[in-house]
Amino acid sequence: IDFGNSTVTLKQRHGGLSSSTRGIFNSGQNPAAVNLIEYVEISTIGNALDFGDLSTARYDLATSASPTRGIFASGFSPTASPNTHLNVMDFITISSKGDAVSFGEISVPRRALGGGSNSVRGIFAGGNNPGEVDVIEYITIASVGNAIDFGRLSEAITTMKGASSNTRVIFSGGVTPSATNVIEYVTIASLGDAQDFGDLNNSSYSRAGVSSPTRACFGGGATPSLVNTIDYVQIPSKGDAIDFGDLTRSNRGLTSCSNGHGGLG
Repeated sequence: IDFGNSTVTLKQRHGGLSSSTRGIFNSGQNPAAVNLIEYVEISTIGNALDFGDLSTARYDLATSASPTRGIFASGFSPTASPNTHLNVMDFITISSKGDAVSFGEISVPRRALGGGSNSVRGIFAGGNNPGEVDVIEYITIASVGNAIDFGRLSEAITTMKGASSNTRVIFSGGVTPSATNVIEYVTIASLGDAQDFGDLNNSSYSRAGVSSPTRACFGGGATPSLVNTIDYVQIPSKGDAIDFGDLTRSNRGLTSCSNGHGGLG
């Protein structure tokens, strides 16, 4: 159902995160990379408002969040030097407004990676630079510092999306380099490689992911034709995705957030 409008028209590839009350959306293409951060109050319906700016204009970044802090990781900046694939991480305090500040760095500069979190750890996985990457890394959200190795995906993959509960992050779809329907997961509190969860209803990429503490939904994307379908899975179990409904239009490269909390796109 329609909620409102962004402060600017973003083509695609922006990021989203949330607390239990506020949704944050950032960066993207317009058509050049932008550094804006904007927010909505989730309990109301209305247009986004200005929050502040990222440290660097970029798109194809990943996000994670605790109830108080939001993290923006990596991405692609056409104007950055010497690498256009970034390894920077910024953070904000969600309840306030202001520009993002430095958090640390991820180990592999890349774009189009997936993210998720619980209230303690943020997880970032996959991406490309320019080939597909299988790296999974984590951060402790309450501190600042560089990302630490967590494990590996089942294969190198890019443009997949994450959704999370307090215990698991689920990654779905993506390109390997062809579109895939694979869903896999990690247990946030441990370290280790991703494990098979099930399959999406179709092979697709550039979807959006949201979740409650028990259910993850993945919507939109491309097969490569644009789609409007929404699939869901029950996070505590394993199994193939089930049809949830449809978006208002077919779209790819969209972003998402939810007030679960533990539901991040």
